[in-house]
Parts: sequence; C-alpha cells; structure tokens
Amino acid sequence: MSNDAWITTQEAVALLGVNKSTIKRRIDARLYVAHTIPGNGGAQYRIRLDSLPPDVQAQYYAARFRLDGGHSPDSERREPGETDNELWRRFEDASDKLKTRAERNLVAVLSWFDAVQAGVSRMTAYAEIQRDHGIGRMALNRWLKSVQGHPREHWLALLCPDYRIDNAKKAEWTPGAWEFYLSAAMTPGAKVRSAWARTRDKGDPLGWSIPSYDTAKRDFLRLREDVRTLLKSGGTALKALSPTQRRDYTSLSLHELWCLDGRKIDLMVRDDDGSLGVKGRVLRPYVLGIQEVRTRVILGYAISASLDADVVRQAFLSAMTRTNRVIPRGVLMDNGMENAAKEISGGAPWRRRGKVKEDEIIGLFPMLGVQITWAMTAHGQSKPIERASGTIKERTEPRPEFQGAYCGHKPEARPEEWDAKEAVPLSMFRKVLAEEVNAYHRAPHRGQGMEKRSPMQVYGDLNREGNIAARRLSGLDDRRFASLLR
Repeated sequence: MSNDAWITTQEAVALLGVNKSTIKRRIDARLYVAHTIPGNGGAQYRIRLDSLPPDVQAQYYAARFRLDGGHSPDSERREPGETDNELWRRFEDASDKLKTRAERNLVAVLSWFDAVQAGVSRMTAYAEIQRDHGIGRMALNRWLKSVQGHPREHWLALLCPDYRIDNAKKAEWTPGAWEFYLSAAMTPGAKVRSAWARTRDKGDPLGWSIPSYDTAKRDFLRLREDVRTLLKSGGTALKALSPTQRRDYTSLSLHELWCLDGRKIDLMVRDDDGSLGVKGRVLRPYVLGIQEVRTRVILGYAISASLDADVVRQAFLSAMTRTNRVIPRGVLMDNGMENAAKEISGGAPWRRRGKVKEDEIIGLFPMLGVQITWAMTAHGQSKPIERASGTIKERTEPRPEFQGAYCGHKPEARPEEWDAKEAVPLSMFRKVLAEEVNAYHRAPHRGQGMEKRSPMQVYGDLNREGNIAARRLSGLDDRRFASLLR
C-alpha cells in the first residue's frame, strides 16, 4: 500500500497559510516535491504531502479525519462532495495504463447489468463477461461491490484498480477500506491492531478487500514517525506543537489587517496618578496592544487594571490617533471577553454568541465596517502580535530600575528580591514601555517580508508607495472623534 498522498495547490495554500505564488516559488526551489497533471485551464500541480513540514501533514490528516472532535471514524459522515473530489483527484493522478483498465472494467460492469436486465442468467452473464472482456467471476464481483450504492457518474473512478496502491505489492485495499483504517489508526490512543480489526469487521459485509494485519501495520508505519506522533497525541497537542502561524506578509497591504492582544504584565505597579482607578493602589496591570500586521508596527496600546471593552476602545483610539484616523480593513482579535463584548463586536458572529440577534447593539468594529476574524481558540500562536509582545516584554520588565518590582507570571516564578513595596510608579512604567516600543520599531526585523528592515522603515516605504488598504475617518472634529469610541 502506498501512503504517498498528493494534494492540490489550493489545499497547500489552506494548510500553509500562503498564497499560490509562494507555493510555486517553493516548488521551483525544490522545497516541495511536486508534479503537474493536465487540467482545466492548463497544467495543475500535485504536491507530495510528505514533503511538507510534519506539523502541516498532521494538520492535514487531523482535518481529514476530524481528530479534534474525538469522534470515531464511523460516528460522522463525510460531506459527499469531499469524498467525490478526492476520488476523482486520485483517478486523475493515476497512470494512463490504470485509466485504460478502469475503462475496461466499466464496460464489463455495464455489460453485466445489461445482460441481467435482459433476463440472462447470472452464470451465463459471468461466462459472457469472461469471454468478451477477459474478466473472471471473482474479479467482476469485486468491481460490482466497489460500485454498489454509488452514483453512476463515479463508477469510472471507483473501477480504477490499485489507483492508491503500490503496484509492487500484491495486497489490495478497497478505497473505502484504506480511508476507514487510516482514520481509525490515527485516532488518539488507538492501537493499530484494533484499527485493523475494526476495519475488517466493518468491511466484511461490504466486500472490502483488506490485507493481513502485518501488511496493514507496515502501511501505517510508512507515514513519518513525527506525523504519527503529532496525530496520536490529540488535537489540542497538535495546536500547541504547531509553529507560529505562517502568513505571507508580503501579500498584505498597509492597514489591511490589525491584530489585538492583551496580557497581564509581570510587574507590581503603583497607580501614582489614579488613572487605573484608585490612586496609590498596587497591582499587576494589563497592556493591550494593536499591531499593523504587514509591518509589525505597534500602532497603539493602552494600560488598564482589567481587560474589558474600555481598554480595547482606548487602544483603538491610540492607534487611530497615531495613524491620523485610519480605519483598517480587518482585525484579528483574541477571543477574550474584552473583545467579544457587544460594545466592541456586537452585530458580528462569535463562537459563544451564536446567531446575531436582530435587536443586538452594533459594536465599534461592525459600526466602522471593520471585518472581524477571531483567533484560534486556546492557541496564542495564531496571533502575529504574540512575537512582538514577547520581545517588548523581555526588554521591558527585567530592566534594572524594575528590580524588586518584577514578580514573574506566577508565585513559583517570583525572584527572591521581589517585594510588593518596591512596586514601580505607573508613570515610570509608561515611560519605559514607550521607550522600548520605540526601540522595537527601530530595530532590524528578520521576519518574513521584512528583509532586515525595521518595522518603521517598512511602514514608511509602504506609505510612500501608496500600498494602503484602508480608509480614513474624516469630517469629524476631535471631540466627536473621541466620543465615537466612548
């Protein structure tokens, strides 16, 4: 059994989070194994799955067999279109010799049904098929079972022999059998022998062709070990082990996408001006930042005693003020309650809110026509701003002037010199944070599409080129502008 899976360019784009031109460049650079097949509009790429990174392969299989939900392979039905597309895609990838055999098999199967409908006895029909098409009784029965219950238009693809099978091996998998077996074997915690036994039990009444356990085990083990490890560790582990989200930043225009992220800082701060509620109170405040994704520039941020709708509005006001009232095309938001508050996202679908109610208030972003995208649940790596937040955090919180105020992210991580009495004044923290954000903006960046330029250099270059995908809020005086965000 050959476990070599080939995917389309569209599937690779979805898995890798890059555009088609990037996929083509990587194929040309031989980073991915690929070949072309004839298709509508010209040649089309087929990319070998195991030439992609292990985590991408694992995500492909996880999505294909719905591992994240923890369902058994027969507890859900796949969408018919998905099965049919996969069937014909594999048929198109088959050799001309196999396609010719499929056509011969189809003629034989149709001749069988014509003979039976004409009243010819089954034994006579078997003999006629053997004589006219060279296909014996057992082989014909196998093809008849393979098309049983399937629409006529898919029979040709179903009758393509060994179209997913290594021709050097004698053992055959019926198409549905391999799909079922692989799904069962990849379920977290499943044993290969149990998966094989389940496949055999499932396939016996369906006439599936299933090899021996030893062959089935070898077929499964031909998948890369790291891919199998990722898959069998479960859907949550898959997300945690996958690298920071891939994105072709060069495909974005300036202000096409902003990203929000809020976090609790690891410093004890004394509210020396009362701006966080109670003057003189000692606390660990939150910082919520907004990043322009293409350039990695931190457009604005706000400091608050808690994460709520107010701090989102303050940070957005800060970003709009800095950009002279630019409104982005879209925002990628953390799925915390501060962003999901109706004052911020009312009128937009949300994972916990369900359908949008007709009488629901319209939040800030829907009111401004900003498209909302929710970050992946429990997966901070899906937010591009995470890297910048980490860099600024590392440069800010351990500074010498904050010695004694640094408390770590949990009690066990507190340094010996920590003392709440050493809490840093809020005014000093604001000053230091601004310094480090500015330093981050001036430093060369090695990220994709940055070419070792600083965030501010890239921002300036795109601004001068006019490569901007945003509109500007105009015709409002300062008072009305501020009231819009209250």
